Amino acid sequence: MVFLAVVASGMGVPAAVAGQTTAGADRFSGQTLTWEPCNDNELVLDCTDVTVPVDWSRPQGQTIELRVHRHKASGPSRGSLLLNPGGPGGLGKPFLEFAARMFSRPVIDGFDLVSFDPRGVGESAPLSCPAEADAAFRKSDPSPDDLRERIAREAAARTWVRACRAKSGPIFDHVDTVSAARDLDVLRAVLGDDKLSYFGGSYGTRLGLRYADLFPTRIKRMVLDAVVDPAQDNRAFLTDVAKGEERGLDAYLSTCDDRAGCPFHGLSLARSRAAVAKLFKAADQQPAEQLQLVNLTEDYLSNPAGAPELDSLFTAVRAGDHSVLEPDPDTRIDQSAIQCLDLPDRRSAAQVMADTTALTRKRPVFGPEVMSGTPCPQWPGGGVSDPHPVTARGSVPIVLLAGTGDPAALYEWGRSAAADLENGRLLTRKGNGHGSYVYGACRPEVDRYLLDGVPPPRGGAVCAV
Repeated sequence: MVFLAVVASGMGVPAAVAGQTTAGADRFSGQTLTWEPCNDNELVLDCTDVTVPVDWSRPQGQTIELRVHRHKASGPSRGSLLLNPGGPGGLGKPFLEFAARMFSRPVIDGFDLVSFDPRGVGESAPLSCPAEADAAFRKSDPSPDDLRERIAREAAARTWVRACRAKSGPIFDHVDTVSAARDLDVLRAVLGDDKLSYFGGSYGTRLGLRYADLFPTRIKRMVLDAVVDPAQDNRAFLTDVAKGEERGLDAYLSTCDDRAGCPFHGLSLARSRAAVAKLFKAADQQPAEQLQLVNLTEDYLSNPAGAPELDSLFTAVRAGDHSVLEPDPDTRIDQSAIQCLDLPDRRSAAQVMADTTALTRKRPVFGPEVMSGTPCPQWPGGGVSDPHPVTARGSVPIVLLAGTGDPAALYEWGRSAAADLENGRLLTRKGNGHGSYVYGACRPEVDRYLLDGVPPPRGGAVCAV
């Protein structure tokens, strides 16, 4: 996981006070929507654009259009169920197409499923970078080994993000999740819903929690699957990311002898870990390939059925076949901008490398990969958000789903977020993989809550399926 940043000036800080309405902001809630067909893959959809301000602290200033997609209820509608797939930077339409098949039939029949491209993403005023700046940045080392390499990484990121900021314009400074949560409230209003019904996964849980922090009494239903801890800064977040990915790797390696295709047969867990770390290290001379190897490993660990694909990946790379590591040409400035605005980090290069050394002692495989390359300490202002526990006082029950073996969203995150909420209800899924409902788990409990308003017990519950 790599986050890219640079020092810049003149960053606007979004308003973030719970319940506060900036003068002039109410005008966005009275828009009239014009829907048009945007069917895809034989699925009947319609789309529209919704106007929001670039800077929520200056609602009379420049505006952008959010692209919104809808799959109408098959039966009498209970209203809208807004969706966010995570990412950050997940696109609305592909997830809506998936969600229209993922949810149970009664949910599809009863809700207008609505997704959107968040600000700065997809068709919603997307951030962009000059091609030559992208190409130059891809050559920088995503996992510096020492202070000299760390300083070089920071310099490369600084140059790259300056170019991206200049091309993207004012929206670059305002893709934080607090601003996106205010956008979400506009969507609720213009869709005609008095209160919000929402399903968010992974990063989408951070969006949901920020909404609950701002507008706790405007929630009707909220389901947060694979919860991200809203109280963490960047250092704490990356430390836990390494912990989760290492847990996922251990789960994968522990079943190696059960699969004919696993390349680590007969090795102890420690030796298997060392073999994977060696593969990561060997790819260091080709930064783009190394990044792709780490990203693919994380992706396969997040899928409960991903072990055979990971077997094939490791087997090929061990044999010297790097054709499986074709670099992703998209540097995803949107993901990096959102993360670095959301997760404050004001460490020096020396502090980052000291933290990397300490983390590598505990997490020798993923520690150096996730910590050493972070550019968030160089982001304008070191980030604009104020991470803190969310209580959402006065809200209806909020349902949180957490898997005990989720490598990308630690179970501890879901448990702590549920405990901090005044009315949090935790559903525990026993097993590996990132997310729960997406794999069919906890569906009876979630559907009962969405359709009938019956939440899990206050003390939480373990999902039957």
